[in-house]
Amino acid sequence: MPFKADYAAPAEFSERLLTETLENSGTLFVSGYASGCATCQYNLLTANRTKNKIGQSGESVTVAGARLDNAEFAARVKEAELTPLPVNILFSRKHPNGYFMPSTISVEKLTGALRQADELK
Repeated sequence: MPFKADYAAPAEFSERLLTETLENSGTLFVSGYASGCATCQYNLLTANRTKNKIGQSGESVTVAGARLDNAEFAARVKEAELTPLPVNILFSRKHPNGYFMPSTISVEKLTGALRQADELK
């Protein structure tokens, strides 16, 4: 069966979304982005592909984006002393303050990070 990706726009990151996701024992992947940043757009597409791949196994991950002007996301990036773009953060029960991922991700990298976070069986 050919792979079918969900290209729907992701939810916008907020501390509320993070809290709700973690309270429901979920995992939240957030990618900082700008419309003119090709790497950022690639990361969001990759996150959606990973979400679909994981969904086939019965697990779930919420994908959210964070625009450059998202103050809540900018505060987390500044606290970690990272550059604003591209930034990819995985939040989970094991990493409630975020696991910072490489600037460019792949389905394999994100799936591997989820496994290390004990979010996948």
